Amino acid sequence: MWTILGVSAAVVAVFCGAALQWLVGEPLFEQSRGVIALFLGAFGVGTCFLGRFLASGWDVKNRARGSARFVLLDLRYWGTMLIILGVITLFIDAIRFPKPTKLAEQTEIVPGQTLQGIFLRDDVPAVILGGETYRLGDKVGGVTIKNITSNSVVVTKGGEEKVFYVSPRLRN
Repeated sequence: MWTILGVSAAVVAVFCGAALQWLVGEPLFEQSRGVIALFLGAFGVGTCFLGRFLASGWDVKNRARGSARFVLLDLRYWGTMLIILGVITLFIDAIRFPKPTKLAEQTEIVPGQTLQGIFLRDDVPAVILGGETYRLGDKVGGVTIKNITSNSVVVTKGGEEKVFYVSPRLRN
């Protein structure tokens, strides 16, 4: 009982991981999600009925001998698993993180002060601008450092906020 439950959980986990890694978010998958789920469910129902038909003859012959059928070779099991995977296909979705609302086009915060690095040591974030270290609330060339994250710095000047990134590829 526990072995088959563990195998079933592993099959579902591998399916979910593979679907999230390679399928979710892809336009073809998103457009065909319902069809894929319907196909998996229908194939699962057909497999269950075929497994039930094949097992009925096997059960009659072998129950008298006391032999048990290995459940992972039973089509009734795989039919049920395909139905479950079809239902999962309908509902599986990746977590989407919101993108920052305002992006600056350059990494030069003030003339001559380029964002070079960020430190998050001992709960005291710091940023390196033009070779100098600054912390939250510090003023640099007319801008105030409002927030420092692991890959960006938020500064304000005259009520306007701008986000600067350590590397342009970390923006998206």
